[in-house]
Amino acid sequence: MLNKTPKISQSSDENNNSADMFSSVYSMMSASNMADVLTNMSTGMDIFKIDLDKLKDSPPEWNFYSPLSLKKMEELVESVQKNGLLHPLVVWEQDDGKYFILSGHNRKKAFQILYDATGDEQYSKIFCYVKKFKDITENEAKEIIIDTNWVQRELSTIEKAQSIYRKYTAIGRKQKVKDGEGQGIRNYHIIAKQYNISGRHVLNYYKLNYLIDDIQNMISENKLSIKAGVKLSDIHPMTQKWMYDNFKDNINNQSIFKIKKDMTNEEIEKVLLGKDVIETIELKFTIPVNLKEDFENYINEFYKKHNVS
Repeated sequence: MLNKTPKISQSSDENNNSADMFSSVYSMMSASNMADVLTNMSTGMDIFKIDLDKLKDSPPEWNFYSPLSLKKMEELVESVQKNGLLHPLVVWEQDDGKYFILSGHNRKKAFQILYDATGDEQYSKIFCYVKKFKDITENEAKEIIIDTNWVQRELSTIEKAQSIYRKYTAIGRKQKVKDGEGQGIRNYHIIAKQYNISGRHVLNYYKLNYLIDDIQNMISENKLSIKAGVKLSDIHPMTQKWMYDNFKDNINNQSIFKIKKDMTNEEIEKVLLGKDVIETIELKFTIPVNLKEDFENYINEFYKKHNVS
């Protein structure tokens, strides 16, 4: 049942910390008799009121983020009903007259729920910033989805990792960025600056994409730390799968930090089962031919003495 006097404030999808473009006009948006076009006073950008049936979800491979939980969606619906729309959607005009949603899938869904439940025409349309079809590329549209979700939502560790990976892909397709002195700027520095995190964090999130799904799930479930995941990302995916299929109950932060990139499966098994692993090195010698037999005898005695095979 819809609450006429909701007590729950706007959800994370409506967070007040989103970009500057989302400001100045929102308190006006709860009125049902307002014009179909507004101008944001701080940006000068027009905001258009668009029919819900003209809005399409962006493809799932673009918008890979988890939908709001039922509880969070209920909070968002109540907030929209009480406060109106706080942040317009960002949409991309298509050549069929429809619009892909780039930011605001949950807000659109909240309006749809309210319209279906009440039949109130004020919920049949929603305010949107419109990107014209030729104004942006598909790649830039994907970037908007990534950037707005990073700013507006509380993402899981793996959603952050996927965001960083796709952001890398997007930047890689652009013309190389140069600094003021004409020097190339590394992609992770660009992302770090945009997302206000360290370059090291960017690289760590990126490496988590080299984990198999089962181990990514362990990080999401707080069974493994990010640092352990980064360490394990150096291990070949087939070896990761072998580890998970055979020793998943033994995979933990402590055991992962004992595993080295060049270990054999036998050595990894000993680590995961808590057995001691003796580190080895390979040595090469050059000796006179006439000492070959003596040297071989010495080595054999050494192996016997130290029980080395």
